[in-house]
Amino acid sequence: MNTFACCFIALISVLVAPVSADCAGASQAVPLYRSYSTGVQDHFYTTDITEYNADTAGGAYTAEGVRALVFGTEVPGAVQFIRLWGNTLGDHFYTLNMTEANAAAANGYVIEDKARMYIYPTQLCDSVPFYRMYNAGGGDHFYTTSAAERDNAVPGGWVYESIAGYVFDAPTGGSSTTTENTPVSALPAPSGSSTTNAALTTSTPTVPAPTIPGGGFADSLPSPSAGPASSPTPGSGAAIRVGMPASYVLGLLAVVALL
Repeated sequence: MNTFACCFIALISVLVAPVSADCAGASQAVPLYRSYSTGVQDHFYTTDITEYNADTAGGAYTAEGVRALVFGTEVPGAVQFIRLWGNTLGDHFYTLNMTEANAAAANGYVIEDKARMYIYPTQLCDSVPFYRMYNAGGGDHFYTTSAAERDNAVPGGWVYESIAGYVFDAPTGGSSTTTENTPVSALPAPSGSSTTNAALTTSTPTVPAPTIPGGGFADSLPSPSAGPASSPTPGSGAAIRVGMPASYVLGLLAVVALL
């Protein structure tokens, strides 16, 4: 075989070989706990079991168990799922998009740098969509991996907005206190805005959901068209695959063999 053939085969092997770094999967993720307050009408998500237990112990929030798996520390390809709290609306809001987070912060939300969590902005390593819903009647953001729960929440006033990111399903038979078809959070939304912040202090006025020019979602927050807070950089470990169809490669190798 001549030098040209050897070089050609070497080139093909580089093109065909998958280029992928270690994939951070569900085995490296931690439980994401969900609780719900019918008084404030707020879904709360945290990876901190102590925080979760404290919020549900007094009865203000109802424990809904482990609803997904996320990363508790930075891993290649994942982005921080930013947590915000809107005291006026009594709403926890989570987003990958820093532009969206800053816009919400300018309209009454506060970024809470607690129990940091990280999720994928694209579907990697067998992750699943984390659906984002919003209820304008109660000013509540709601997230779930369950398409059934997403759909069943619609009659209660929630509107599907987007895929917030990609997480991992909670283990089957986990600690959830509800079924995905009849979640506590699927209770009908309160009518009107007068009861939206019933559990908040009287010194906090009830106002409509923040309105930001150019908003495309039901919650009036801007669409995360600007992308996530950050994106994987080459060599960061995000799974990257480059290849050719096997039939095409075999054909090229057959040609080389005849050289």
